[in-house]
Amino acid sequence: MLGELTRADVIQRLQPVLNSGWYVRPEDGKIIMAQAGTFTENAWVFVKTPDAGDTMFCKYFHDVCHKCFNLVHSRCMSCWKVVFRPQSVEQLFTMHDVMCNELSDITCKCGEERRPYVFGNYGCYFYGKSKEHGLENYNRVRSAVANNPKLRSLLKAKDSKGRTKHLILKRACTEFEMSHGDSDKWAHTDLDNYWEARLEDIIEKPVTDQPQPDYVKDHIMRGWLKFAYDRGDASALVYNNGHPFYPDYIKYHPGGKR
Repeated sequence: MLGELTRADVIQRLQPVLNSGWYVRPEDGKIIMAQAGTFTENAWVFVKTPDAGDTMFCKYFHDVCHKCFNLVHSRCMSCWKVVFRPQSVEQLFTMHDVMCNELSDITCKCGEERRPYVFGNYGCYFYGKSKEHGLENYNRVRSAVANNPKLRSLLKAKDSKGRTKHLILKRACTEFEMSHGDSDKWAHTDLDNYWEARLEDIIEKPVTDQPQPDYVKDHIMRGWLKFAYDRGDASALVYNNGHPFYPDYIKYHPGGKR
């Protein structure tokens, strides 16, 4: 009996999210996230949120399915992302404009890359529902980048197989491939299917990719500039009339004192 209870103990597995503010709603026994609405402290500007009925429950897929159950949700297996990596914050702002004006029908976001295991400071993500859809998005993004004088040079960098280095198509999230290996070998087990169905019954999936008011986007973009300055990205100075963001210090080495 103890073994059966242990294997079926959902609360034990969900303890990390319950400790972070999720809770059991007494009216119906559903587990929900405490915070609802638009996140203001965010690295990302959501240029195009998913259409109605096509919501991406990424926080649920990450915090619950992956972190608590070591599960790559079946929805994630159908997620194909085009990733474009600007090499400066000026290119990030330029790509943001391209996303708003030329690629605004594709679900996408852009912002600063805070994850320590991702090589790069900035990222622009475009979401597709299949490999074919992802390739279609890749070709559209590539064309838009190639036609932009501030971005096209990034297409010249190639990997060892001759593919674009700063513009790629990948399956699902980096974290999943780190824990589950090559994404072309992913497969669900019977246990995975069991937990995925079980969680559908007890979790109210939070919607976190909601539209952002302009004042929230402005706050996030200001954060991009501070992030860029912190990393020595000189292009950030373009947005402050060429001046440092903070008062300079007096230098005492030969020829350095002002």
